[in-house]
Amino acid sequence: MINNFDFEVYQSYLQLQAECKTIYKELERRYEQCRCPNCQKEVILFSLDLLSLNMLVSHMENQISPPISAILQEMQIDHIMTENGKAALTK
Repeated sequence: MINNFDFEVYQSYLQLQAECKTIYKELERRYEQCRCPNCQKEVILFSLDLLSLNMLVSHMENQISPPISAILQEMQIDHIMTENGKAALTK
């Protein structure tokens, strides 16, 4: 389970993610106008950083969110987990 500190870190990463997306769009716009190798390199390198941040946020979301089976169990909904990890309701 995630503690309050982790949740605060997660929220700060979400804010950073939004800011980085704005920066990325600006770099991309600048590259579209310029087409120089330096601008292209900046876009590529920043996109890799943004990808890393997105993966970190996704990982933290998986830690924060309880598994679907726990949610269904708490709601007393009969279900089985399929081989591909999805919940299927039973009658």
